Order: sequence, then structure tokens, then C-alpha cells
Amino acid sequence: MPSAAPEEPSYPAEPPARLWQAPVNPKSKQEQEDGLFNSIVEAVGMMDQLPAEPEQPEQPAPKRPERVDPPSRRPEPRDSFPEEPEFGDELPRKAGKSKKAVIIVGSILGVLLLIALAAFLVVKLWITAPNSDDVVGLVTPVPTHNAGDGPENKPPDQATQTGRKEGNFTFTIVGQDVASGNTDVILVGKLDTVEGTLNVVSIPRDTLMNYGINRINSAYAIGENKGGSGVDNLKNELKKLMGFEIDNYAVVNTKAVAEIIDAIGGVYFDVPQDMVYRDPIQGLDINIKKGYQLLSGADAVKVLRFRDGYAGGDIQRIGVQQEFFKAIAKQFLDLKNIPNLPAAIKVYTDNVETDLDAGNVAFYLAQFLKLDFDNIQFMTLPGNTGGSINGASYVFIYVDEWLDMVNEYLNPFHEQVTQNHVSIKTSSDGSSLWTTAGAANY
Repeated sequence: MPSAAPEEPSYPAEPPARLWQAPVNPKSKQEQEDGLFNSIVEAVGMMDQLPAEPEQPEQPAPKRPERVDPPSRRPEPRDSFPEEPEFGDELPRKAGKSKKAVIIVGSILGVLLLIALAAFLVVKLWITAPNSDDVVGLVTPVPTHNAGDGPENKPPDQATQTGRKEGNFTFTIVGQDVASGNTDVILVGKLDTVEGTLNVVSIPRDTLMNYGINRINSAYAIGENKGGSGVDNLKNELKKLMGFEIDNYAVVNTKAVAEIIDAIGGVYFDVPQDMVYRDPIQGLDINIKKGYQLLSGADAVKVLRFRDGYAGGDIQRIGVQQEFFKAIAKQFLDLKNIPNLPAAIKVYTDNVETDLDAGNVAFYLAQFLKLDFDNIQFMTLPGNTGGSINGASYVFIYVDEWLDMVNEYLNPFHEQVTQNHVSIKTSSDGSSLWTTAGAANY
């Protein structure tokens, strides 16, 4: 009877790799985070700049167990048996792979951080605030005729602030009519980057300016017709009204408005009434129904230009325009439109007459996107909208109310604007005209 095969010795079962754990270190999680950070820093070449960390006692590596001869019962190893991996053989290789993986991941993250940092610095350098240093202050007031120790002749209070308010920028945006060259939409505004406010005032197109018997909407065309600059003439007329020079300007035509609105995906707006108007000479055909709807650039321009069907005339038109501008502002503040801003900036710089470069426009947009919608205000110049001269319609400015509005919402200087700074021609009933004291400056 053949002898029974020798009994196979029972070897200790090798534990699965997933059950093996390195010696527990109470700070292992923190050390892993520090190690990842150091890998990122080392990848971008900044390790030498970091402060030295206190040395931590090294944890002993798991010892590789020595081969121990089994009891005499164990048969001699046979060459035909495949050599089994000993306990611990895989551990150094796995640790090496893990360390290599961390280095690779750290290197990738480091490069990405470096690229992001470079992009951030480029954008910060590219986005530049407009230069307002040339606008040094209010117009020099006309000296009063009072002598003695009256309030006008006393030295200024030492506690009174002077100069320009920090982070305040003024601007005007005008919409030019293609057919006449007039600027029928005139907005003046102030952005306060410290307080986080934006104030915009509409100047009615029929406002009387102190240049003959002309309306403010003709100032641009008058400058062009005299062989000069339409923008400079318009800015000068606004300076007469406000007592200081506007920092920046933008003259926008209907083509630019349509393309900018298309670039941001259109504008949702509640059209207040049916708008129907046709002018074959201008090639203008308006037929837009009342109600909330998404307006394309072309339809948005038609809403802005529509006027003849309003019972309240130009003042009602201004109200609709302001509601439309609020709708645009709200949509711009929607984060979904940020990817479209580069396209809008390009349209703006390519089609708008302005003294702002792309970096300045980006600055205004970046500051605008920080605003709370409730801190954006639209107003209209106060005046007698029913005035007339020789049968023609005019808006006569209520001077005191206007100066209060200027000082509260538009003035970028600590000094208050008075009638001695401005050159305003106005009337109570149209039968007689008078000008403010500051007219002697111009």
C-alpha cells in the first residue's frame, strides 16, 4: 500500500493588501495635507521660500519579516513550485507608487495654480481705472459782490473736506440719432466704488441750454457743424449744467446698442403698451406688442426710439427707457451673463465713440458686477416739462431742485455746487429768461 503523501505544512495566510495599515500617527491627516501643499509649492519652485517646519520624529517603516525555516515537518522547497511573494514585498513598491502619484498630482496642481496666478495678474493689470486726474475740481465760482465779513468772505472751515471723493467716477452716455445727428438720449451718472452705488440721471432732450435758444440734444450736432468736436461741445454744455467736467463719455449709435444686447442674449422686458410707428424716411418700422418678452437687439432699439405714441410725450418715453436700462442692469448682474461680457466689450470698443479703452470698460463692468441691484438709482432732471418758446417745446430747469440732485447723487467732489458754479438759462413761464450767476465763467 503506497505511503500517504507528506502533509503540507500550514503557512500563515498572507493578509490582503487592503487590510494592511501603516503605523497610526495622530497627526497623519495634517501631515498628508502638509505634504500635498509642499508638493505643489515644490512643483512651482518655491520650496526654498517657505519657513522651516519643526522636525517630526520619523515613524519606523514596517520591517520586512525574515525568512524562518519551518519546522522539520516542512518539506524542502522544490524548484517546480512558483516562488510566492513574501509578506511585505509589495509594500515598498506601493508606497513608492503612492509617493510618485502625489508628486505628479502636486506638479499638475502647481502648474495650474501658476497659470491661474499669471492670468489673475494679467487681468488685474489689464483692468485699469479711468484717469480722472485731469478733472481737478468744480468750476471756479463767480466772486460775490458782497463786501465785509459775510459768509461768502470768511475763510473755509478747517474741518471742511476738500478735493475729490475717493473711488468716485462720473460719466455720460448718449444715444445718437442716425438721421439728425442729435443725441436724443442723454444720461449722466456717478459710480461710487467705495459706497457701492450707481446713480444715473436722464437729461430730457428738450432741456434749454445756455447757448442761444437751443435744446441740449442739439449740442453734439452744433459742435460738429461748427467744424469742431461734437463730444467736446456736449461735454461743455453738461459742464455748464453741473458745475464740473464729466470724467468719461460714450456716444452710442443704434447699431452698437443692438449688437451689445444680442451679445448678452437679448433682454427680457415688460413692454408697457403696443408700439406701432412707421417712418419710411428713416427706414423705421415699429410693431411690438405689449407684454413681458425677450427682446432682440433690433427690437430693443425700437422700444428705445418709440416716442410718438406716449400720452406723456418725451417724459413718459424717458420713464420707459429707464425701466429698460434697469432690466439690462439686472440681467448683467445675473452670473449667467458673465461669459458674454468679452463679446459685449468688443462690440463696445469697436462701435462706440468713447475715451475709455477696453481695460477701462472692463474696470467699469467689474465694479458694476459688485453692485447690489437695490443700490442702482435712475432719476430725471427736475424741470417744467410744459414750457415753450415761440411755440416750440422746452424743458426749463428748476435750478434749486437740480442743484440738490447734483450734490446728492452726481457730485464727485466734497465742495458743494452752487448757482455761482453753473451756467443755466431757464424760465418760469417762457416769457422771460434768466441765467445763474455762474454764467459769467463761460
